[in-house]
Amino acid sequence: MASQNRGDAEEGYHELSQDGYYELPPYPQTRRRSCCTFSWPVVVVLVVMVFLVGGMVTAGFVLWPTAPGVEVKMWKLNGISVDSKETESILPAYQLNVSLDMLVEIQNPNYAGLVYKDVTVRIVYRGDEVGQVQSEGERIKARSSANHTATVELEGNEIFDNAKELVADYYNGELPLTTYATFDGYLKFWVAEPLLKVTVACDLVLNPKNNTILSQECGF
Repeated sequence: MASQNRGDAEEGYHELSQDGYYELPPYPQTRRRSCCTFSWPVVVVLVVMVFLVGGMVTAGFVLWPTAPGVEVKMWKLNGISVDSKETESILPAYQLNVSLDMLVEIQNPNYAGLVYKDVTVRIVYRGDEVGQVQSEGERIKARSSANHTATVELEGNEIFDNAKELVADYYNGELPLTTYATFDGYLKFWVAEPLLKVTVACDLVLNPKNNTILSQECGF
């Protein structure tokens, strides 16, 4: 009776029998979300973009036009002379005659054939240009080199501003000349032909007495 009164006194509570079996409802579990979810389409797109960017960088590195390397191997002096010419003035005019052979090595570092149309060689004496000549070019295969010989023939070129220095240098056996060899060409691509130009300058000191070259210094 005591237990019954207690159950009646406490409303909302039910007395459980000792031999009874009760099934409790399952505890609701929340679905955990993974912190790192992978979407295969996104992964495929990222991989394709990486390959495309890498291919473009590689193609740009390979196909980007690079200026050819030009190295002067040898200069040969065939002959040099200074002639005087009478003029209407008291002082005579002097003419410089020079014959030179230039051997250069042209290196093509590109992955396309190099075609240089011509080679222009300018002769400068003490800052004054005394003449220029052109020689025909040729084609160089990709990633290879070739030798080119240019002959410089100047005859009857009058020297006005430095006539006294020309005569003095000639008879002293040390005549300085500066040459500028310019190579104009282009690369033979399928869709484009980018132009390339390289100029090599050489300072020469010639000995007119025995047709030799005393010194030469070349650079870009």
